[in-house]
Amino acid sequence: MRELREDETCALRDFAQRPPRTLPEDSAIEPVLPIVLTERNLSATRFDQHHPSSWSPADGVVGLARESCQRNLGMTGLEPAQDDEGFYFRPQWQPPNPAAASDRR
Repeated sequence: MRELREDETCALRDFAQRPPRTLPEDSAIEPVLPIVLTERNLSATRFDQHHPSSWSPADGVVGLARESCQRNLGMTGLEPAQDDEGFYFRPQWQPPNPAAASDRR
């Protein structure tokens, strides 16, 4: 099964680094992350550990996004951040693994 290419992983990580400001200021503060599903996730049977329904079912779409970023992009955590546009959560990432990148080619 095909894993994400390095350029795909980098693009998704860049997108998640500073989420777009789409929520009203008085909304609940939750991390805004992409839901990243690989071929393995999309072709897994319902009760397989790689199927998204088994990852944090009680956390809804926010939990699904968080878990998919951890599993498929190497997110290690979220840190609070603030800039001129307001408060947000900034993802922390595992350092790139050169061996894994060469294995994907």
